[in-house]
Amino acid sequence: DDFEIDYNQYALVYCCSDGAKLIGVFREAAQAAGWLVNCADDPENSDFQSPAIIKHEGYTISISSAGKNPGETKAMRKKLEELLEKDHLN
Repeated sequence: DDFEIDYNQYALVYCCSDGAKLIGVFREAAQAAGWLVNCADDPENSDFQSPAIIKHEGYTISISSAGKNPGETKAMRKKLEELLEKDHLN
C-alpha cells in the first residue's frame, strides 16, 4: 500500500518492524528529510541508539550494547534494578 508521512513534524524516527524493506523506506525518507533515525536492531543504519536507563537515588545509569543486543541490555537493566533495590533495603 502507498502511504504518505509528513516528516516535517518529527525530529527523531524509530524504525521497528520485521520487514527490512519497510524499514529501509522509512529510514531513507527520514534521513532525506534530515531527521535522526534509529533502527532498533540495525546499529549500522542508525544515527543513534537509545540506552536502557536506571534512575536510582539521584543517579542515572545507562546501559547499551550499541544496538547489538537490545534484549540482553533490557535483561541487564532489570538485574541491576533488582540489585540496587536489594542494596537499598539493607
